[in-house]
Amino acid sequence: MKWIQTRALTARQQEQIRSLQETCRRAEPFGHSVFLSGELNHFGEMDCFFLGYEGQALAAVLTLFQPDAREAEVTAFVRPDLRRQGRFTALFAAARAELERFGVSSVLFFHEPVCASGGEVLKRFPVERHHTEYLMEYDRTAAPAVPVLPLELEPATRELLPRLAELSAAAFGDAAADSREKVERFFAAPAVNGYAARLDGRVVGHLFCNTEGGEAYLCDFCVEPALQGRGIGRSILALVLARVRRETELPIRLEVDAVNDRALGLYTACGFRETARCDYWRMAL
Repeated sequence: MKWIQTRALTARQQEQIRSLQETCRRAEPFGHSVFLSGELNHFGEMDCFFLGYEGQALAAVLTLFQPDAREAEVTAFVRPDLRRQGRFTALFAAARAELERFGVSSVLFFHEPVCASGGEVLKRFPVERHHTEYLMEYDRTAAPAVPVLPLELEPATRELLPRLAELSAAAFGDAAADSREKVERFFAAPAVNGYAARLDGRVVGHLFCNTEGGEAYLCDFCVEPALQGRGIGRSILALVLARVRRETELPIRLEVDAVNDRALGLYTACGFRETARCDYWRMAL
C-alpha cells in the first residue's frame, strides 16, 4: 500500500473518500459521515488526512479531528475486501507519529457499535471507554419548534468574539484561552456560520452551524449557565432551526452526550431523532 498524508484535501481526494465511505457503509450501515476539512483543528499546520492506495484506487483513509491541543479524534475506513492486512495499522502509525510531533497526548477512537470490524480493531489497543454520543437528525416534517422567549437572533460577528468565548468557557468548563481559540477557528472557517442570541439587549447564548460535508451540523450550542433552565436554549434552537430550514435543504444534524438527559429532551422536543450511536475509546500516546 502506498500512502500520503496532508492537511488539506483536493477535490479528487474528497470524492475518493466519499466513495470509499459509501462502499463501507453498504457493508456496515453506520450513520456518521467523516469531515473532510481540517480548518477546525487546533494545529492548522498538522497533517490530519492519511490516505492509503492500491494502485490508483483508495483502499483506506484515516482522519484526525483535533478540537484542542491535548487530544485528537480518530476516524478510519478500510475497503471491506482489503481488511485485516495491516492497512489501518500503517495509517495509524503515520498519524501517531504526526500527533506526537505536535505533543498530542491522547486519542479518542470513534466507533459505531454497528461496525463489527472496528470493534475487532479496538481489541488490539489499550483503550478504555470514554463516553458515548448520539447522532441526531432534525425531522423536517415535524411541526416547527416555537420560541418561548422573545430573543433577538443575529449573526455572530468578530465584534462579539470576547463574549462568545466567555460564554463557551463558562458553559463547557474550558480554559478562557482555549475557548477563544476555538471560536476564532469557527470564524476562520468559510463553511461555518454563527448565531448569537440576545435577551434584553445582552448576548446570552450562541450556536454555530457547519455546512461542510453535505450537512448542516449544529455545534458549540451554549447558554449562559446562570440563565439555564428558563427556556433560552429552546428559544435559540427554535430560531436557528427556522433560519437554517429557510437557507438550506441539507440534513440538519447534531451530536449529544448520551448521559445529557436535559439536552436529549430539548432536541427531541424540537424535532430531532436519534439516527446513530457512537462510542469514544480513549488511548494515551
